[in-house]
This record gives sequence, structure tokens and C-alpha cells, in this order.
Amino acid sequence: MNKVLIVDDEVELCTTIADFLKPRGYEVFTANTGKEGLAAARSQKPDLIILDLMLPDMDGWRVCQALKKDEALRNVPVIMLSALVDDQQQKGSHELGDAYLSKPFDMKVLLEKVRTCLDEPS
Repeated sequence: MNKVLIVDDEVELCTTIADFLKPRGYEVFTANTGKEGLAAARSQKPDLIILDLMLPDMDGWRVCQALKKDEALRNVPVIMLSALVDDQQQKGSHELGDAYLSKPFDMKVLLEKVRTCLDEPS
């Protein structure tokens, strides 16, 4: 069972994504700040991270950079989420993360990106 860590300060969104992924065979963990997300990534060793760019204590860019510098986590795929639909941000997200989704998004599209990042069949 693949482990997915969701890092987003919108608690309701974390719950919605978790409730969508769990019945599809994923073990899901959540964190609501960047620092909590890093700690959870280090302790839970997820197979995939869904990471919001706008977090209260440490933005998603810095969290992703820290993940990519960590020997144990650098190869974990990261799906970046953002309500900001800026070409520069989207480009930067692709350079740092493995996939990008603009909020709001369709859960089926998220699932497709999760499966792609984990090399699972659609």
C-alpha cells in the first residue's frame, strides 16, 4: 500500500483528499504546516507528497527544497498545489516538484497525477 502525505493548511481539503484516496488503496497522512510536513515526511517515509505552496510557517517552495536536499526523501515525488495560477509559479513548480495542480482541481485529475507519479496503471 503506497503512503501519501498531504501538506496543506486547509484542513477540510486535506480531509477531502484523504477520504478520496483511502478507499482507492492509499495510506494517507496529513500535516497543516510546512514544518509539520517535513517532520511527517521524515517519520512516515511517504511514497508521494501532495504539497501546497502557500503554507503559514514555511512555504511549499522551501519545504520542497528541504525534501530534495534530504538523502532519504529526495526521490519522493511531489505534487505541488496552488491557488495562484501564475505561469512563473507553474514553471517553478515543475522544476522543483514532479507535478502541478491549480486549485480548485478535479479529484480524478489528482488521482491520475498520483498514479503517474507512483508509476501505477490508470
